[in-house]
Amino acid sequence: VLDFVYEKYGRNRVAMIATLNTFAARGAIRELGKAFGLSSAELSDITKRLPWGKLGDLQKTMQKYPECRDLPLDKEPYKTIIELAYKIEGFPRHLSIHCGGVVIAPGELLDMAPLQLSAKGIAITQYDMYDIAALGLVKIDLLGQRGLSTIGDAEAFAATAAGAKIEYDYNDLTTFDMLRQGRTIGVFQIESPGLRSLLIEMQPKTLDDITLALALIRPGAAESGMKKVFLERLAGERPVEYPHQSLEPILKETLGNIIYQEQVLRVAEAMAGFSPGQADLLRKAMTKERDVKEFHAFLDKFMNQATARGVPYLKAREVFALLTKFAGYGFCKAHAATYAMLSYRAAFLKAHHPVEFMAAMLNNFAGYYAPFVYADEARRLGAKLSPPDIDKPSRLCEVDNGCLRIGLAFVKNLSAETIDKTIAERAKRPFVSLADFLARVHPGKDEAISLIRVGALDFLGETRPSLLWYMKLYGEKILRHQPEAFSLGELWAPQLQFAPGLPDYSLAEKLAAEQEILEMAISCHPTELVAESDNCTKSIELSGRQGKDVRIVGLVVDRKRIKTNGSQLMVFLTMEDSQDYFEVTVFPEIYRKFGARIFRKPILEVTGKAQNKHGVLTVIANNLRACA
Repeated sequence: VLDFVYEKYGRNRVAMIATLNTFAARGAIRELGKAFGLSSAELSDITKRLPWGKLGDLQKTMQKYPECRDLPLDKEPYKTIIELAYKIEGFPRHLSIHCGGVVIAPGELLDMAPLQLSAKGIAITQYDMYDIAALGLVKIDLLGQRGLSTIGDAEAFAATAAGAKIEYDYNDLTTFDMLRQGRTIGVFQIESPGLRSLLIEMQPKTLDDITLALALIRPGAAESGMKKVFLERLAGERPVEYPHQSLEPILKETLGNIIYQEQVLRVAEAMAGFSPGQADLLRKAMTKERDVKEFHAFLDKFMNQATARGVPYLKAREVFALLTKFAGYGFCKAHAATYAMLSYRAAFLKAHHPVEFMAAMLNNFAGYYAPFVYADEARRLGAKLSPPDIDKPSRLCEVDNGCLRIGLAFVKNLSAETIDKTIAERAKRPFVSLADFLARVHPGKDEAISLIRVGALDFLGETRPSLLWYMKLYGEKILRHQPEAFSLGELWAPQLQFAPGLPDYSLAEKLAAEQEILEMAISCHPTELVAESDNCTKSIELSGRQGKDVRIVGLVVDRKRIKTNGSQLMVFLTMEDSQDYFEVTVFPEIYRKFGARIFRKPILEVTGKAQNKHGVLTVIANNLRACA
């Protein structure tokens, strides 16, 4: 769509709109820390424990959040860094690109606003959307959706593997079975811990059930108590009741709850005889930014027309109060239904073409979780993961007979220029040695070392330490010369015979290199190298341990800190081992005791009780031990 806009109106009249990124707490400390010579690892250990947002009162923050209590912020150089961070907080950091904002000028855009090229080569305005509006120009939102690209790429991968176009069955038993188990990591819109748990509780059987789940998960549904009431009614713990018998046909699908915006309209039509247009005006008048005079005019009209239709005054007033409560929270059913259709397609692809789907998920850098989670899920679904390979170079991940090969784009700090040159040179002829690769592609020294460490040159038949030894011996000399300045066969071949036969990396060393450079585990799941305590439970065994004490080791993949009704902090963890993922609840007392471990250590041993509520398995933690 963006290409169409640029072509139709001309690149001299179209630009993306900039946003002005400013320094908040984490960014200010990180940038100042770099200036003070601190390493990325040191800075990450500090900043990842701080809450998002402004610095505020750090003493209160350190008292409030257990993971912040031992931060060395009163010692140098952190003390000075914090003092300076307060001074630059809120200052502009850099221009970024608005997620979808585009401006189209009636004439030359440069005559109206300054422009600059982004790192991606796209022209952006140096003004943000407010300044653009002040100039009299119109901001148009053209929002991209990576979920659509993921589905499209997965369809292409799957069609290639199957030799036929993918046809969707919207009543597929395998897909719905996967949905009912909450195995939706990577699936558009329904992969978060909250939605996976909701799917398990709801046990969806139709697209309408998925639509309902997407509406129920919205913050308004939870905050208003609507979600809780619905689930209790679904489980038979509370009777299904309707505000008035005339509303049963409208509210039956949502068990007597007003969940969709469309239901607000239909209730007003059924009870007070409003026209569809009047009902929509009523809905708008009930929003948080309501006009008091307009609101009371609608109240009077609703009451008069409802009582004229035989509805008792108190009952009409009760229904109007319900509409007022839920109108601002209700979710548009048409929107939810569209998302549900896309969610189902993604789920269908994952259920029937899991490796191809997870490759597409990685390639689009989409989703709720970090890429390593999708790589781990691909392994669990039967994929054989392999590292980037310059003998079969590709920018993105590729699938070949069940093998998912990671693309060069996942190698940290590997430039697009080096990736393109590698692909172009390999297309001409194979690389026959490290020297051949270095001379023809001319990567940066650190780029070459990273490629060696993650196994991208394993096809040469040398161990990674041997290749690093070659790199130190003559690789840096090659990179200091122009490629055409020497003959590889004559100049460098004699030195190769003196290379020692160095043993290869251990599995732990390979895993460490992969996690550092690719930010994912290729050789094995990280928990497989952890020495477990006696009687440890595996994730797939939790269902048989309901109500019992368990000890389980897992990698933390998501943390969600919330406040209880008593305003105390607690944490929900999503964790995984090599076989499955599982949820852990950390109540306030345990969080206060072990909070630092939760946010600093990736692998934890959790001791607690396995609980099953409405089919959702959770470990209620009473102890957390850091494993790595």
